[in-house]
Amino acid sequence: MGMFFGVVLMVFVVVSSIFVIVKEGDCDPTIAITTGNILKMSVLSILILASIYTYYVIAQFDVNPDPISFLDDMLLFLCLPSFFLYSIICLGPTIL
Repeated sequence: MGMFFGVVLMVFVVVSSIFVIVKEGDCDPTIAITTGNILKMSVLSILILASIYTYYVIAQFDVNPDPISFLDDMLLFLCLPSFFLYSIICLGPTIL
């Protein structure tokens, strides 16, 4: 399901880019900038929502009370919030 949605999103981005290239005959760069910003915001928003859903699903897993290593807990509580922060930092300039 996720791979299919990724392929559909990639096709949408390619078609939108072709649309911008065809529309550029008017020499109006605002269409390209607006379309590029909309595509960036939509892709990053989808990534944020997918990361939040993944974090929720992973957080529901059972925690091993006697683990050999704490690698899984470290990945859960350190790496995923970093992805959220990176997406938000990338999304901020796109909106402005």
